[in-house]
Amino acid sequence: MLQVIELKAAAADQSISFKAEEGTMTGIRGSEGAASVLDCLYRTVIPESGQIWYDSSLYGSLDLTKAAIGKIVKLRIHEMRQLDSLTAMIPQYRFSVLDIVAERLLHLGGSVQQAKKDSQTLLERLRINEQVWHASPAECSNEQRQYIYWARALVARPRLFILQETAANLLDGESKQAILSILQEMALKGTTVIGIFEEAGLWEKAASQMVDTRKPASSNERAVYSFPALTSQ
Repeated sequence: MLQVIELKAAAADQSISFKAEEGTMTGIRGSEGAASVLDCLYRTVIPESGQIWYDSSLYGSLDLTKAAIGKIVKLRIHEMRQLDSLTAMIPQYRFSVLDIVAERLLHLGGSVQQAKKDSQTLLERLRINEQVWHASPAECSNEQRQYIYWARALVARPRLFILQETAANLLDGESKQAILSILQEMALKGTTVIGIFEEAGLWEKAASQMVDTRKPASSNERAVYSFPALTSQ
């Protein structure tokens, strides 16, 4: 699915290499270095060096560090999604929350009825009150808007989902567990999840590996730690 080769992100202490298989969850550690690596994966920034080979549905295998911007845009629409607090913005037009979430599915084809049904199911799981579904985002609280953005990001079940820690930090404990359950289900259906969670105990329950962007303190430390894999079935 995704193979990172000697990738050196601007804020990372060292270059890293790892492979993320389809339907697995990979955690990235290292504060600013980890965030910088994820930005490279989503092609928000260009790394100092290295390669990121992604096995896409649209174009086959391609190096994301060198792919044309037009291809990157289409990949973001059809099979890649990144979520962080800086991009957690919701269109403030006069459509309902339900319509705005369902919009993600309509871009991929399918009926309006099915898109709304799938969106309703996800909104329920995220504990978004049904009264909010028919309101405008402008009428929602900041907390509600965060959950709505999560719904928009998750509803289309992208092939590659990239999660910055800052987005997860805005959630309470129960909500984090609910999101983790949804991500696990997505992984079981084939989504590859790569993200930052400093709460190692929570993340390691689901992650197949943890990648550290920091320089090791001793020769015994490794950059990649493997855990019992969560694989697609």
